Amino acid sequence: MATKTSASAFNSYFYQQQHQNQSSQNPKQMDQSFGNSDQLNDIHVKMSKKIAQLTKVIYALNSKNDESEALISNLKTQYEEEKEQLILETNKKIQELKAKIILSSDQSKKINSLEAIIKDYETQKERAIKEMEQFKLRSIENEESLVMAHRDEIIELNQMLEKLKLDYENLHQKK
Repeated sequence: MATKTSASAFNSYFYQQQHQNQSSQNPKQMDQSFGNSDQLNDIHVKMSKKIAQLTKVIYALNSKNDESEALISNLKTQYEEEKEQLILETNKKIQELKAKIILSSDQSKKINSLEAIIKDYETQKERAIKEMEQFKLRSIENEESLVMAHRDEIIELNQMLEKLKLDYENLHQKK
């Protein structure tokens, strides 16, 4: 949304500059300094099209970046929910096993069995948490790489836009 605002601000500025330049010269001076007004209109149309293209590219990149951020946010939320669910399920299973052991007549065998099961669940829980942490780290790295890639593309597009502005101004000044 910020791209739309900056694009419209740029278009407004460009429009003001064009009208300001036109009002400061009379038509004969403009024809002499720029040659043919058709050429000036042609250059203006080409520049407007290029600016529109660049604006669309920047908007698309920002949209992709927003989508990536939303995806990462959703993945983080899923991770937290799955982690909480895993903890709840593990605690529930532990409580169920404890209740079964208390009810059984052979408590020593049941206690040993429960301890082994608890160890397995703890191991599984730790493994699942480690996997979730690794996934989270990979997501963060992926997000950072996407941000850097988009940032580099935006910088490159801004530089290209500045160069086009300078070329246009130089052309405008030469004629």
